[in-house]
Amino acid sequence: MGAERRRAERGFTLLEVLIATVIAALALAVLFQGGLGGLRASSRAAREGEALALARSHLAAAAARPAAGEWQGTEGDGFRWHVRITALAATTPGAFGATGLFGIQVAVSWPDGAAWRRVELASTALGPAGGRP
Repeated sequence: MGAERRRAERGFTLLEVLIATVIAALALAVLFQGGLGGLRASSRAAREGEALALARSHLAAAAARPAAGEWQGTEGDGFRWHVRITALAATTPGAFGATGLFGIQVAVSWPDGAAWRRVELASTALGPAGGRP
């Protein structure tokens, strides 16, 4: 019994400590990678939300008084926008003058690392035929 008691009191061997350290390091690395992936996804979602809000804003502005043509520009944080309005059909003159149906396309793009991401919206609107913005 004395030999068994001394062996139990000795503790862990160096090999057991090294294996436990390696296992703990691998588990921490996996957790760290998962956390980084979540942060990247959150950042991408926030940027896409900003781009979508910008696209909706330009779409609403274009639909308020549509006129055929193309416009483009940049916003803060590297966003680029492009608006294209095309005349789809003209109606007959009425009480409020001649109106036309316009197709509106809005695209917003932004850099995401080495690639560019893009959000596109499309709609139609009635406006004065041959009108100016």
